[in-house]
Amino acid sequence: MISQMLSRNPEDRPSFDHILNNFRGSIFPEYFYTFLRDYVNSLSDTQDSANTPDGFLKKVATQPGTKIDRLLDEWESVSIHLDQGGEEGQ
Repeated sequence: MISQMLSRNPEDRPSFDHILNNFRGSIFPEYFYTFLRDYVNSLSDTQDSANTPDGFLKKVATQPGTKIDRLLDEWESVSIHLDQGGEEGQ
């Protein structure tokens, strides 16, 4: 996969979708598709936090540090999904 992605000729490099489809279950465990993708996307979502004192700052914050802070705050619930080893319902 890596050698394909590093090809000098851009036309020889596979698309992101091709990589995701071809390496599902081998390089990318199932939780990557069932949980992680949606969770990472949600890190960019702005939540309606107008009722909190720092609501404005949370809404306009686009710094990567805020995403890391959220991930650290939610780590206990996130790590449960990652510890399943790709098997649902354990």
